[in-house]
Amino acid sequence: MKILQLTIELKSDMCCGTGTGDGVQFDTVSAYNDYGLPYIPAKRLKGLLREQAEFLIACDPENKNFVEILFGKGEQAGALIVNNAEIKNVSNLKEDLDKLFKSQPSLYNPSAVAEYYTVARHATQMKNGVAKPKSLRTIGAVPSGTIFEATLYLDDSSSSEKVEFLRKCAKLLRHIGLNRTRGYGEAVCTLEEQENGLKEYTNDSHGGRQTSTIFRYNISLETDLVSEKDYITGTALQGWFAGRIEQKNIQELLTKVKFSNAYPCIDDKFFYPMPLSYINVKNEEEIYSQADGYRRCEGKQYTKKTGFAYFGYEKSKEGTNILSYNSYEMQKSISYHVTTKGDNDLFTLPLLKAGQSFAGFIEGDQSILNKLKEILTKYNGEIRLGGSANIQFGKCVLTLVPNRNMEGDLNSNTSKDASPSGEETHVYIVNLLSDTILCDEYGLNSVSLDVLKRSVEKLFNIDEGTESNKSEKPIIGDIYTGTTTTGGYNGKWKMPRRRFSAFSMGTQICIESKIEPKRSEGFMGLLQAEGYGQYRIQKINPELFIIGFKKSENQEKKCRR
Repeated sequence: MKILQLTIELKSDMCCGTGTGDGVQFDTVSAYNDYGLPYIPAKRLKGLLREQAEFLIACDPENKNFVEILFGKGEQAGALIVNNAEIKNVSNLKEDLDKLFKSQPSLYNPSAVAEYYTVARHATQMKNGVAKPKSLRTIGAVPSGTIFEATLYLDDSSSSEKVEFLRKCAKLLRHIGLNRTRGYGEAVCTLEEQENGLKEYTNDSHGGRQTSTIFRYNISLETDLVSEKDYITGTALQGWFAGRIEQKNIQELLTKVKFSNAYPCIDDKFFYPMPLSYINVKNEEEIYSQADGYRRCEGKQYTKKTGFAYFGYEKSKEGTNILSYNSYEMQKSISYHVTTKGDNDLFTLPLLKAGQSFAGFIEGDQSILNKLKEILTKYNGEIRLGGSANIQFGKCVLTLVPNRNMEGDLNSNTSKDASPSGEETHVYIVNLLSDTILCDEYGLNSVSLDVLKRSVEKLFNIDEGTESNKSEKPIIGDIYTGTTTTGGYNGKWKMPRRRFSAFSMGTQICIESKIEPKRSEGFMGLLQAEGYGQYRIQKINPELFIIGFKKSENQEKKCRR
């Protein structure tokens, strides 16, 4: 991976407009980030560089294929990845601003920072030497002298000729933004290749001899990520590694490595999908677990809980531990765009907002996991996911941690490799943490409850060859589930992926058994390598079917089983 740095020094005021105004002072404003600092969107930079590349090709057609190789064509991504251009030393500025925003919020805020980096430029339309009525326009521009820096990435396979070609494109880029033909946005651009300062993104204290085959991974969103889902799929992560691993190792990656879905996390707290048996009384905070024994009371209006939640224990006034939860409010937005070709159709992109973190785990043979670590180190931990990932969206930082134990796990009292529990009967809950694709005895995809029951029974240590164990066959109780349809589109092959019917994440199955499960967590069903079929088994706890921020004073009076 070649790392290039593009430096842009403004020689005149620049308005890299967003197409909107603030409705008060400016008719058109520049683009600003959450700190109030101006930036140049990556998609605009890439378009400007491509424009200069096409001009170069028109003058010298010798390298006419460089444009498509570097910038892509249609649905085929190019070798060049462009990041937003931000103010020089922006990392230090953000650290200082974070402190100022907390210490003096009345004086320092994003609006005040944006005002510092904005100059007002006025224009009007003349007619016969007199300004036309209502023609005054005010532009919010970034002042001359501001220096921006953008990091560009180029595949290792790209030759030095392509780097030199990009360097020439940067030199040709002399104007950026609005009113480029009227003196705005004059700039001097330079492109330099940087040394690839490789950093190890794992906490492997054994110098590469770590024998663990499970790694927790964390994904931090550096920019907004295009995603229709509220989480990052294992399919997306598998696809990123598959596009960068050696061809001879692809089959091993697809068959011997499992990528779980990445769900929201804050520090070491993991927010799981809300189980489907969880309900609450309308306008009340406490939630009730039907799988753990809660029964609905007549005369009360219940609603299902959705989203993601962290479960943990806290001390009550009486000093006892009670189970509580914190819900996760997903930060999402919508980006609007208008196509420049055809009928100028408006289209939207659903976004997961930058600044959020997601976590999951990767399971596989140590040898292939080491190859994944090498790839991650090669890219300095930076990956690109989702749509429009070669421009301003989808920039993430991926870190691997050998120990994946996290707070917030659903209460699990079973060991990793459980053994028979004797004559005592226990009630377990099987939680599906991701959509699960199952097949019937004929190998056909099915969402029949009978198929789900048979699949759950196989998770317990039952030897079908002995009569005693046949009599101890688990008894399936209540099931709380839903169904969904999986699918997608393979951009490389330009074909839709096969669609499956699946049991929804959050599904819970209650089961009575004298025999403990083989494992307290794992995968079942199809497409396990892409994160489908992840499950976790816990023992039922009837005393904790009421879950809330605080223990209710009239808890004993609540309707029980």
